[in-house]
Amino acid sequence: MTKYTTIEQQRKDKKKTVFKKILMTDFIVEKTSERPEEWENVLHIGKDVDYGDVFKVWNNSNPNDFIIFFGEKGDEF
Repeated sequence: MTKYTTIEQQRKDKKKTVFKKILMTDFIVEKTSERPEEWENVLHIGKDVDYGDVFKVWNNSNPNDFIIFFGEKGDEF
C-alpha cells in the first residue's frame, strides 16, 4: 500500500484509547490501570458528561460477561 505525504504536513501521533475508570459490580466507579489491548472487543458506547467516553469490553469466550470502562476515545474508532 502506498503512503502519501506532503512537505507541509507534519506527522501527528495517533491518539490511543485510554481507560481511566471502571464501573464495579456494586456500581461504584474506581480508577483502573487496565488497557484496551487486554480485551478482544472494545465497543465505544458514547460520551458521559461526568466520566468521559464510555466503553463496553468483553472477550469472545464469554460475550455475556462484560465490563464498563470510562476514559478517552482514541483514533482506533
